[in-house]
Amino acid sequence: MPSLSYHAKPNGTTYVYRQESYWDKSKKQARNKQVCIGKLGPTGEVVYNKRFSRPEARQALEHGESVAESVLIGQSLVLKTATDLTGIERVVRRCFEPATADVLLSLAWAVAAGVGQMYLASVWMEQNECAAHRDAPTSQDISRLLAQVSQSEVDTFLAAWAAHRAKITREQYCYDITSVSSHNTSNPFVEWGHNRDRENLTQVNMALLTGVTSRIPTYYELHPGSMSDTTTLKGFIQRMDKYQVGRIRTLLDRGFYSASNIKAMLDAGVGFYIPVPANIAWAKDLIDASRDAVEMPEHIIAGEEGRRQALYAMTVLGTMEGKRVWRHVYYDAARRCEHIESLFASLQAWESELMMRLGTYRQTSFSGRYGKIVSTPTKAQRTIFLAFGIQTVS
Repeated sequence: MPSLSYHAKPNGTTYVYRQESYWDKSKKQARNKQVCIGKLGPTGEVVYNKRFSRPEARQALEHGESVAESVLIGQSLVLKTATDLTGIERVVRRCFEPATADVLLSLAWAVAAGVGQMYLASVWMEQNECAAHRDAPTSQDISRLLAQVSQSEVDTFLAAWAAHRAKITREQYCYDITSVSSHNTSNPFVEWGHNRDRENLTQVNMALLTGVTSRIPTYYELHPGSMSDTTTLKGFIQRMDKYQVGRIRTLLDRGFYSASNIKAMLDAGVGFYIPVPANIAWAKDLIDASRDAVEMPEHIIAGEEGRRQALYAMTVLGTMEGKRVWRHVYYDAARRCEHIESLFASLQAWESELMMRLGTYRQTSFSGRYGKIVSTPTKAQRTIFLAFGIQTVS
């Protein structure tokens, strides 16, 4: 006998489902069929949705007759094309059982379509054409299925997907880490660390490898929130070698720079581009050696027509860890002029403040780099401010 079930959502809405049990001959097991017929009204009555708003539609459902339905296909057509072009459906179906693959692919479509909360994905699957549309799972079913997916299955999929991307295209990759703040206390990855959002919360770090040209994610991994960027790179290199994705070339930010990481990438044959922090000794020496040579016509980078452009770049061949490396030196003349103008404006402001507030002036750490205040123990108490050899006496 059919029965009604009620599913309360966090937003306060309670959806009403007509639930009926039947015997599946192919799977040889009892199955439940749920159909959303509407939601609960303010006085407890059932407010039927558009599909069952007509009395004849509800009568046909009660008698087991086929009820005509309208299925949205606009988003599905776009997502189907993207799925076919990337080949992700073939990889997912090789790594998961058919029923699980249907739900996972449909979940991916729902998220790509803009479903913010996961519990709304079941409603999207029921309304849109997708792999799980005919037997759309409830939000509880989705939670149970995701909990049953093992880490080994996830690793198998990531390895297959990375190998598939390496086979169909040869491109460069961008590797970076972001943090996700959390109030969760049961997740073993949630720890205190450098919070990029500047929130006073624990966090989980997620590393993501993305194609620079295609902008398609290729690989991800989770790390404890306390782990720094530099300590994750060696493990990533080892996993990429294990997955046999071939030689990769990565783009990283300066947060990954360390002498040990450079050595690990050179030893593994990983091509990389990485900015170097300005306080590195060999980088300072390279800049000093290239200072006069870089600002030459042959090194200028052409910009867009009509825009101010004063960017220069030159490549210097060298060696690191016994291997050849190409070190790129960039010089932005326009930015240098802006910095000089800003510095001189600050010096003038400090000088004016000193002249106006001789007795209460407090020297900052930044202004102290370019000048100093000297008090002489005389009756007039003379104060002197020095900056770039310019002396002002009061």
